[in-house]
Amino acid sequence: MFNVIQFVVREKSGCLIPLNNVNDRIKAMLGISMTSVERLKREIREQEREILETENERIAIQKKRDQEKQDKENSAFRATLRLRHPRTRSSSISTAPYTTTRIFVPVAKPSNKSGHVGPSPIVLTDDQKENIRYHVHLMLAERVYPTTYKILTRILYDDPDFPIGSVPVLWRWMKKLGFSYKKTAKVIVPLDSLFYMAARARYFAKINELRNNGTLIFWHDETWCNQNEEKTFIWTDKDTGSGRLRQNSGKRLAISALMGQSGFHASSIDIFECNEDHNMNSTHFLTWIDRTASLLRKELSKICFLLFPPLSLILEKDAKIVLVIDNATWHNRLTQDTAPPKRSWRKEAIIQWLNRHNIVVPVKAVKAELLEIAFNNLPEKKYEIDEAAKKYNVGILR
Repeated sequence: MFNVIQFVVREKSGCLIPLNNVNDRIKAMLGISMTSVERLKREIREQEREILETENERIAIQKKRDQEKQDKENSAFRATLRLRHPRTRSSSISTAPYTTTRIFVPVAKPSNKSGHVGPSPIVLTDDQKENIRYHVHLMLAERVYPTTYKILTRILYDDPDFPIGSVPVLWRWMKKLGFSYKKTAKVIVPLDSLFYMAARARYFAKINELRNNGTLIFWHDETWCNQNEEKTFIWTDKDTGSGRLRQNSGKRLAISALMGQSGFHASSIDIFECNEDHNMNSTHFLTWIDRTASLLRKELSKICFLLFPPLSLILEKDAKIVLVIDNATWHNRLTQDTAPPKRSWRKEAIIQWLNRHNIVVPVKAVKAELLEIAFNNLPEKKYEIDEAAKKYNVGILR
C-alpha cells in the first residue's frame, strides 16, 4: 500500500508511465517484478473464470427453481379460472424469473513464502543457546572481556557448523538470551551549550594565534591505570549481574605527560602509585609544573645555543612556550591573594580579607552582607600553576 501511495503522489504533476503500459504501471506501483505481475494477472483470470462458472451454475439452478415455482403457480391459477369461468380459455402466463448479479472483486492468492522475504530465520536449539552462555561465562572466568567478535570466534572454533556466522546476528541472539551490552560509567557533558561553544571558539582562536607566532606548544593530559582495568562497554548477564571484572583491590597508577609536535616529551613524564599520602592533587601538580617548566626552558636554551650560538640569548628570551591543560580542579587552585572568602569562614576572617584587599567594611554588617561585598569586589583570578610557570617564561592555556 505504501508503494501505491508513493507512486500516486509522484504522479501529481503528470504520468510517470503511459496509461496504456498497464504491466509497467502495476510493476512500479507494487514494487514487484514483471513475473509477479503476470502471475497476479493469471490468478485474476482464473478467479474470474471460476466465479463466472459458479455464477452460471447458480443462475441455472435459480432459473430451474423459479420455473418450477412459476409452473405450480400457473397451474393453480388456471385451475381457479376454470372453476370460476368454465367457458374461458386459460392463457399462458409467464413471469420473468428474478435473478441477482454479484460484483467481482479479485483477491490475490496468498504467497507460498513465509512471513518475510530473504533467508529463513535462524533457530537455535537449547544446546546451541547454552553454548553461547558457556563461552560468555568462560571468558569472564578467564578475566577476559567478552566482545561479540571474540565470542563468535570461539564458538565457530569449537563448532564449525554453528548456524550463526555473523556478529550482528549473534548480537541479537545474546540480547534474546538475557545479556545486556551497556556502558560501565555515564558522564553527561553539555557540549552543545552556549558556554562550551563560546569557550571552544576562543580556544581555537588562541591556538591559531600561538601557531602563527611560532610558539612551542605542548598539550598536557593525565590518566590513571588500574591493576584490574575494565572497558567502557561490556556484556553483562541480566540475571546474575556478572560481567564487570574490575575490583577495588589493586594498585592504581597516575600518569601525567606532555605531548608536542614530535610526540611525547619523555623527560617530563610523571608516573607514580597512588595511595593515601601520595595522590594527584594541587600540591603535586604545582611541583610538577615548576619542574617541567624549568626543564623545558633549559632544553630550549640548549637547542638555541647549539643551533645559533651568537644569538642564543636573544632567541631564548623571545622563544615562547605554552602548555595547554584542561580545567581539572587541581589545575585551578587560586593564589592566596586572589582566592575568595569561603562561606564557612567566621565573620572576623571575612573582615580581615576585606581589609587586606582595601575594601571598606560597613558598620554593623552581618556575615551575609560582608560575603556579598567580597564577591562583588573579587580581584582578578590568578592561578598558582600560572605563576609557577611564569617564572620560566612559560604560558598556560586552558
